Amino acid sequence: RTSLAHLFCERSASCYASKRDAEGTRYLDDYLLVTVLPRRKGEPQRTLVLAGLHGPGTRAIDLILREPPVAMLKKAARQIGGAPYYQMLWHLDTTPDRRGECFPCLPELIEARALDIE
Repeated sequence: RTSLAHLFCERSASCYASKRDAEGTRYLDDYLLVTVLPRRKGEPQRTLVLAGLHGPGTRAIDLILREPPVAMLKKAARQIGGAPYYQMLWHLDTTPDRRGECFPCLPELIEARALDIE
C-alpha cells in the first residue's frame, strides 16, 4: 500500500520530498524538521516540535539522539547564531531491515536557520 506524498516547502518555493524505489514500496530517503518556538509570548519557555515526512524521518530522532552527528550540530549552531527560536532540516537515507521496514541512516543537515518571532 502506498501513501500520499508529503512535502516540506519553503517560502522560496524549494520543496523537499522523499524518493521511492522503482516499485514504489519503500522510501529511499526521508526528512526530519526540528522546530523550536516560544511556548507563550514573552516567556522564556520553549516548545520543541519534531516532524518527519514519513516513518523513517520520525525515527531519525532516535538516531540523532543516540549517535549525535557532532560536526553537523556544530554547523547548525553556527547557522542559528545563538537565536532562541530556530528550525533545522535534516535529510536521511534509509536502509531496510530483513522485513523490509525502512530505518534512517546517514543524517545530513540541509539547513539551520534562526526564526524571528515577534
